[in-house]
Amino acid sequence: MRRLAFFVLLALFATTAISADQPAPDKDDAPVQRAARPSLTGMELFSWHVKGDEGWHFALLPAPGTDKLKAAEDVVAKENAIDGVAALKKKLAALALNEKVGWFNMLDKSTQPPEGVFFDFPPKDVMKELELYCSVMKIRLNIFQANTKK
Repeated sequence: MRRLAFFVLLALFATTAISADQPAPDKDDAPVQRAARPSLTGMELFSWHVKGDEGWHFALLPAPGTDKLKAAEDVVAKENAIDGVAALKKKLAALALNEKVGWFNMLDKSTQPPEGVFFDFPPKDVMKELELYCSVMKIRLNIFQANTKK
């Protein structure tokens, strides 16, 4: 009987020690719940970089459903800012199948972006990565980029 109790205690100790070595699951790694259906007006994607910062920032906002353009201050507001491509992918993953996303960086011209903020598209490899991701996730990403000659 003592042997049985010893082995039970040993087994409990071993499983506790093994599970203690396992890192706790990160809440950022939790599966993302997708929206049930696409929004009526679609979404707008904005991208910018900040002077002195090599990273890219994004905002994914509901399209207004009219021709109204968003103010730069509203787009870059802390509650709307998405820092980095990985964080943007997580937000995109939560969109419904066949959601429409327009990426064109058009802002209300009556407002100026905050100091040091430059609205632009990231490098082509980043754009291609996001296009592929949206394709796999069945999100309809439309990029409206003016043909600028440099």
